Amino acid sequence: MGVVWGGNKRWTLSLLLTGSRTNAEKPSSLAPMLAFTFPGQGSQRPGMGRPWQGHESWELVDEASEVAGRDVGALLCDADADELKDTRNAQLTTFVSSLMVLDAA
Repeated sequence: MGVVWGGNKRWTLSLLLTGSRTNAEKPSSLAPMLAFTFPGQGSQRPGMGRPWQGHESWELVDEASEVAGRDVGALLCDADADELKDTRNAQLTTFVSSLMVLDAA
């Protein structure tokens, strides 16, 4: 999975989770953008979010949950392997996990 990351995390999350530029908040400035490549579907595993609970980057999970209208934290911490195999869950959890790692770096 690849993503272009600008200076506004909320806008990037909204754009990538909804696929709509009109629903996404507009970034306040056009900061230089970098391209990152993240692991894709197949790298998810049950409990992969537990080590990140309590980390300041966990706020991205809360933001992603709000934007996606789903409990991303529950998927990252409590979903079993079968639930994570569903493409909607696999893509969401690997993407949000990757953003947490990026944010923590």
